Amino acid sequence: YLQVQRVDKLAAEDEDPTLAKFSELGAEPGLRLDVTLWKQIGSHAASRITDTGGPEVTITFDVPGEIATGPAGFERSFWGVRSHEGTATVLCGPSTDVTIVMGSRLFSGFTVGYRDEELPSGQGDGAPPEGEAVSGEAPRIAPTGDATPTVAVLAVALAGAGALAHGRRRRRDR
Repeated sequence: YLQVQRVDKLAAEDEDPTLAKFSELGAEPGLRLDVTLWKQIGSHAASRITDTGGPEVTITFDVPGEIATGPAGFERSFWGVRSHEGTATVLCGPSTDVTIVMGSRLFSGFTVGYRDEELPSGQGDGAPPEGEAVSGEAPRIAPTGDATPTVAVLAVALAGAGALAHGRRRRRDR
């Protein structure tokens, strides 16, 4: 069975390898977990497993609310880092998804960290991009930058589909 405990820190600050890893990523550690894998057979006492020696075990959880969202106008990205025997390894990220999925065959400490990046003006804060006028009417066609006349393309596609159907019908009637 898997035992997961939230902890304040994984090791003494000068011994925690995740701090250096998050510094490299330009991120802050946010959630620290002590993840222990136990094996128990029958009524025998459970024994701790730090290395499965084989396939990875997938750990999935949601980022807690207190670190899930960044400040207005910023996008928050998350990383999952494992600390095992003095080595920090990035297991997932960067991802803006608040569901973390990490696979590991080694079990010790895991830390979810985050980095906030400022969004370009007008994204994420409800304001329109700079220089874009706001009118009371939505545009009729999405501004994709594609100058192809949408109605003409649709008409050609429908005519082609009709011709195919007519040709198949004529062949079947012969």
